[in-house]
Amino acid sequence: MIQIIFVLFLLFNVVTLEGNMSNYENKGLIANGQIYDVEKYPFVVSIVINTFLNSIAAKAICTGSLISQWFVLTAAHCTQNTTIADINVFHGNSHQQIRHIYQHNMYNPITFLADICLLKLRKPFKNVDRYISVSGHPDDFSHGKSLNCVVIGFGITADVSKPNLIGYMTNSSVTYGPTACQLSNRSNIIDTWKEYLCSKPDIHMVCPGDSGGPLICNGFLYGIASHGYNFKELSKNFECGSSDIQTRHLFVHIYEKWITNIITNIGSPLISHFNLYFISIMLVLYTVNVL
Repeated sequence: MIQIIFVLFLLFNVVTLEGNMSNYENKGLIANGQIYDVEKYPFVVSIVINTFLNSIAAKAICTGSLISQWFVLTAAHCTQNTTIADINVFHGNSHQQIRHIYQHNMYNPITFLADICLLKLRKPFKNVDRYISVSGHPDDFSHGKSLNCVVIGFGITADVSKPNLIGYMTNSSVTYGPTACQLSNRSNIIDTWKEYLCSKPDIHMVCPGDSGGPLICNGFLYGIASHGYNFKELSKNFECGSSDIQTRHLFVHIYEKWITNIITNIGSPLISHFNLYFISIMLVLYTVNVL
């Protein structure tokens, strides 16, 4: 049997300065959400990546969180096979280029192991003075407990002709454990469940363009939006806002030491990521053989 996993990553074609949308119609950004409060969450940023799709100029959108004045935490699949020159980080009308991409060297695009990345900015944002701290522990979910969290992301909605970089938010109930995700008996989940917090299926959910966006629980950054799948019809397309979709967030607790090592430059040598070519599609699809 083949299970299709959908990366929460959005790519749109840009042919002229104004930009032309592809024929993909997205029902929403954060499905059934609302515009997020910038004053309450000043650390959320959008990430725009210049690339080419079939020799046509294109841009990819992801989301990230400022965990210090210099570092943005996001998903590794957002920066796979790209260069520092291709990435711009936006906060409102301000944007910054990046100095380094620190993509986890264990990242696996098939199993989604270590789907985590840090971007170091060339300059801090002058209008941001508050950042989010990484936290969370498996004990927070003991005895089947779930947490009511907030997810925030950027992307393209169906009623606009091009990205307007407006962020949206919604609530999400998340759980943790070997059976927290639907289809927990599938090989890709059996192998990676310790890495992921699973959102309870709901019409309120993250969507394409929200990759790398924060999962905020108890006021702390617990997770990073990574991917999702239709647990009722495994081969069915990702439908943003469908209660048949399970979305998974990388549990940053697993990588706290890795994050600290990079930020403080202690431990393993820092390795910048400078690959020269970026290949993607509107929704990046990976097929995984399962038991």
